[in-house]
Formats: sequence, C-alpha cells, structure tokens
Amino acid sequence: MIDWAGVGIGALWVSGLALNLAALSLADYWRARSGRKWREVWAGRPYQLAHHFGLLLFCLGLLGSAGTVWERALWALLAAAFAVMGAAGRREKRGK
Repeated sequence: MIDWAGVGIGALWVSGLALNLAALSLADYWRARSGRKWREVWAGRPYQLAHHFGLLLFCLGLLGSAGTVWERALWALLAAAFAVMGAAGRREKRGK
C-alpha cells in the first residue's frame, strides 16, 4: 500500500529544491541577457522571494520526515526563519 503522507512530505522538499533551481536558472538567464553581475540580479525581490519560499518548503518537508524531537524543533525553527525572511521581503517593497 502506498504511504500517501510520505509521498506528500517528500513532494514538499523536492518542490522546494525545484523552485530554488528554477529561480537560480532564471536569474542566470537574466544575468546573461542584461550584462549585470550575478549578485545584482540574484538580489532582486522576485528571486529572493522564490528562494525563501523554496527553502521554506524544503524545511517543511524535512520537518515532516524528522524522527526525533530535537530534529523537528530545528527544522521548525529554520522554517520559521525562512517564513519571516520571505514576509519581510514582501513588505520591504511596499514600504510598510
């Protein structure tokens, strides 16, 4: 029988890594087209939001598959940190 909960948890961290890879690829594409430095392009708001959300998904996936309490606590803390960074990045552009 298929463990659907395990499939869902595995899909979270795989999706997070895929989102980060896509953001890196797109940033490299725009770097090549614009002639700007990679660091300048990667510092852009859309790439940072995608990066933080991808890492949040990755942490949530590993939180779901963690075995011990201290592992869960560390993954939850890291996921919360990426959630806060992503929220701060969204508010930064609006000026709030």
